Formats: sequence, C-alpha cells, structure tokens
Amino acid sequence: MKCFQTLTSSPRRDIRHASMMKLKALLKKKWVWALIVVGGVVLVGFWMAGSRDGAQAQIITDTVKRGTLIQTVEATGELESVDEVDLSFETSGTVEAIFVQEGEDVRAGDVIAILAADELNADVRRAQEALRVAQGNLDAKLAGATDESVAVAMADVDVARAAFDAAQVTLENAREEQDAVRDVQAANVAQAQTDLAQARADETTDNVQATADLINVLRGNMIAVRSALSEADQTLGIDNTLANNDVEDVLAATDSGSLTDAENAYHAATESRDAAEDVIFAMDATATDAEITEAVLLAEDALADASLTLLYTRRVLDATVVDTADYSFEDLESDKTSLDTERSNIQSEQDALETERQARDNARVNGANAVDDAERRLDIAVATQASLNASAQAATNAAEAAVESRSADLVRAEASLAQVQAAPRGVDVAALRAAVSEAQAQLAGALARLDNTQLTAPIAGKLTRLEVKAGEPAVAATTVATVQSTNAEAFQIIVDVPEADIAKVAVQDTAEITFDAFGEDVIVVGFVHSVDTAEKVVEGVVYYEVTVYLGTPESPFESGTLDLKPGMSADVTIVTDKIADALYIPQRAVLERQDGTLYVRLPNGNGFDEVDVEVGLRGDEGRRQILAGLSEGQTVILTIRD
Repeated sequence: MKCFQTLTSSPRRDIRHASMMKLKALLKKKWVWALIVVGGVVLVGFWMAGSRDGAQAQIITDTVKRGTLIQTVEATGELESVDEVDLSFETSGTVEAIFVQEGEDVRAGDVIAILAADELNADVRRAQEALRVAQGNLDAKLAGATDESVAVAMADVDVARAAFDAAQVTLENAREEQDAVRDVQAANVAQAQTDLAQARADETTDNVQATADLINVLRGNMIAVRSALSEADQTLGIDNTLANNDVEDVLAATDSGSLTDAENAYHAATESRDAAEDVIFAMDATATDAEITEAVLLAEDALADASLTLLYTRRVLDATVVDTADYSFEDLESDKTSLDTERSNIQSEQDALETERQARDNARVNGANAVDDAERRLDIAVATQASLNASAQAATNAAEAAVESRSADLVRAEASLAQVQAAPRGVDVAALRAAVSEAQAQLAGALARLDNTQLTAPIAGKLTRLEVKAGEPAVAATTVATVQSTNAEAFQIIVDVPEADIAKVAVQDTAEITFDAFGEDVIVVGFVHSVDTAEKVVEGVVYYEVTVYLGTPESPFESGTLDLKPGMSADVTIVTDKIADALYIPQRAVLERQDGTLYVRLPNGNGFDEVDVEVGLRGDEGRRQILAGLSEGQTVILTIRD
C-alpha cells in the first residue's frame, strides 16, 4: 500500500523549494516574527491614516460557498523506532478467554484476549431488538392503513350518506305542511330576513377582504420588483456602485450593446417601480374600484419592466467571459443563477397578481349572487306564510333534527375515512424517525462498549508478555500484555498537542506527515494510535502527548520506499474533522450579539440586513460551517471600513 505521494519538481521548482526551506528555518526564529508584526502594524497605521481622506465606506464581502470543510491540528516531532507496544483493556472485567499465548506471533488486528461480556452482549441484543421495534413502528406508519380498513370506512360513509339523503327528503315533506301555519312561517320569514342581512354583511366583508388581499399581493409585487432590481444592480452597479467592482471592466465584453439595453431597462424599471409604490403603499381596503384598477395597471407595468431588466442583465452576463481571482467562472454562474431565480420570482408574482385580481372580481359577483338568492328566499317565505299549520311545525322540527343528526353522522364518517386514507403527518413520522435514530445510537454505543472488552494487537510481532489468565480480573488502562515488533522499519512520531486542541484529536484520526529531509512535496500517511491522558507542562503551557503511527489502522507502519531514519524531524497535520458538501463562510463574517446569538450582515442597497445563523464546525483557513440561516451563493459582509 502506498502511503505517500511524491510530486516531481522541475529545476525552477527545486530552486524555489530550497528558498522555501530557508524561509521556513528563518520563520522559526521569534525575532523574525516580531519584525513582521511591527512592520504590519506600521503599514496598517499608514493605510488607516490615508483612508481617513476618503468619505465613503468600503464594504468587504464574500459569498456563501459549498464544499469540503476540513479541521486540522498541526504539531512537530521526531521519528522514533517502535520496538514494543504495551497493551491494556479499555474497560475492567474478568478475562474470559486467551487466544494467543506468550511467545506466539501475532498480526496487526489479532484478538489476544477478551473479557467476559454476557451483560454487554445482552445490551447489544436489547439494542438490536429496540432498533427492530422502532424501525417496525416507522415502517407501519409509512405503510398506512390496510385495504380492509379503508373498505370498512368507505362503507360507513355510504350508509351515512343514504341516511342523510333520506332525512332531507323527510324535511322537504314536513315543510310542505308548514304552508298553513302562520306563526311557523313567520319564524321562517324572520330567518329569511336574517339570512338576507347576513348575506349583505358578508358581501361587504368579503369585498373588503378581497380588496385587502389584492393590496397585499400588490405590495408583495413591489417587494419582489425591488428585490429583482437590487439583484440586477449587483451586476450593473448603477445605484449600488460598489456591487460590480470585481467585474465592471469586463461586463458584456462580447456584446457591449447588451449593457446599454440593460441599463436603459433598469432606469425605466425603477421609474415604474417608484410610480407604483407611491400609489400602492398609500392604499388601504377602502380603496375605490378606480384606485384599484390604477394600482393593478401600475403593478403590471413595474413587474413587466423588472422582468425585462432581468432579461437584459442576464444577456449582459452571457456576454461576459471572465475567470479571475476576483471574479471566477463560478461567481459568474452563481450570478446567472441568482438572476434566473429572480426572473422566476417575478413570473410568480405576475401570476399571483392575476389570480388575486380574478379572486376579487369573483368575490364581488358571488356576494351579489348571494344577496339576490337571499332576497328570493325571503319572498318565497312571505308568500307561503298563511298556508302552514301547527302540526306541520312539529313535523318540520323533527325532520330538521333528523337532518342535522344525519349530517353530523355523515361528517364523522367522512372524517373517519379521511383519517384512514391520510398519509402519516410529518410530525408523527419525525418522532418515529427520531426513535429509530436513538435506537441506532444506543446500538452503536452497546457495540462500542462490547468492542472495548477485546485486547487487540495493534502491530505485527511477537507476544513477549502476557500477565493475565482466563478467569482473572483485569483493570482498565493497566498493562497486561506486550507485543515486540518484528518490523525493523516500524516507526512512530510522538508530538505535543496543546490543551486548546487536544479535545479535537481522536484515536485513528488520519494524519499527513512531511519530513524536513524529503521536503514538503513528499507526504506520508499516518494515523493517531493513542492519546496520553497525562498532561505535561512546558514553559507554563499544558500539552498532551499524541502517538502517531505511519501507515493506516489496517496496514500500520507502511511508509513506502522512503529511507526513514530515527531522529528525523517531522511536521504532522492531524485531520480531526472533515465534512463534505458543507456550507461555509469566512469566520470573521460571523458576529455575536450581547445575548449570545450569532448573526451575519447581508448587503441591502446602501445598508445591510442582520440575519441570525446557526454555525457548526470551525474549519481551517478561517472558515465556519453554516447549519441554518443562509444559502449557497448569498453575499455576506466581512468588514465595513470607514
């Protein structure tokens, strides 16, 4: 197995490499760093003094990116030969079996002895059973009701509907006898009058509500138009002149006319936007039909102009060919995607406006129809008032009660059917999924505890000492066996990791190792074998010793064909965490309020908006993982300089 990578260098690269080695040695001297710091402070002072002459603030921004986030810990040490390794159990218990006798050869990974683990095995079985139960509950919930249950519920609905239909027929027959009962008809007339008053009140309320809903949509249209023009201005830099500094010199390089079209469209769109906003944001639900019509026309013009501006701005980006450090091809594609998203949003707003306008028209028609229908029913009640009698009243009351009862039965049956047929709610499934995850975690913990009862050879060699026998007790972290290495080229590096970083380091973490003797281009793979829990204090700083083996846990001490010698200086980079497909931003973009909440600043015209965020891993190169609050491609403010 190859555990290192050699990068072939040219003569020019060799010269540069030699220079870098000299620089590396120089940088190890504290006085050099002192000069660098003092020089940096002086330069910053000159810059700040010069910057006071300018009146406009400088905003430094970056974008939310997606990629692999890596966290490492760096340390140095010397190469040492591994002659023998002392072994101990990670937990206390009684030795159950010995598989290798003293003096026998072992391979890396061989199990030498195990502790009695009846209770731990039972824990594993219980955890496995709990996982099966949790998974079964989730599977049953996702599967839904059986066909038989659905059939029964549907039959109940059919029976309830038949009873309801029969009750309605009975009610109609009873009402025919009410023609002779004057007082009963008077009650019916009063009810009809109430229905008419309610219909008129509903007509007014519905019209006011429909108008208010339409105004809300109009205001949303304006927000979308302003957002779209702000996005276009990120490319055009008309109002926000700082937005396109990285790319303005190469905008529309292959079609300069597209930039003129976009700028003209932008100016026209801002005028139509402002005209629409002046009218729309001054309106309320009491607006007249003429005012509503005017506002709708203005909003349609503003949306259409914004859509045209986005189209022309997209053509500007299509005519822009650039891939520089300040504005990469990925930045260009991200800007195109943002414009396309805004165009889609504008189209959605146009659809929403048309839908809400039609809804208002429908509300007015439906309200008028409801009033007409109520007036008609009142006329009928008055015309038939003299022909109802008292006996018909009793029959009518009984029929009405039967209809209400059968209606309630039908509603319950339909609700039961809907409940049987309904897909599981997200909140129910989430709870079941959480139970599965918890069961999986319990099983993983049980397996880990069981694994701690095994004494395993980390290297190939000979078992030279075994101080336990079957049936004897063993104490955790107490040496009970020693394996003598038979590999003459078995090496390790013991490095000191400071207290601030030791919590990040775990056994079997991958490490990348370079040796001064071979240069930084030659990288040897290693892994963390152990972490000493005893502290050591060097010049008042607390350190912990971390032992790094060359190779991998599966193939320890693999170092390829390098001529390694004990005592060689080594630089070790331990990869303590690695997250693929992570969202991240520069750490300095994340700010903290007095109450401890974290937030970032997003540019908004000439100002900025504060957006709360949830953060995760703190990676190398000053990067910070974003768990919630931002999406890929958004622009965040790093610093604002006066």
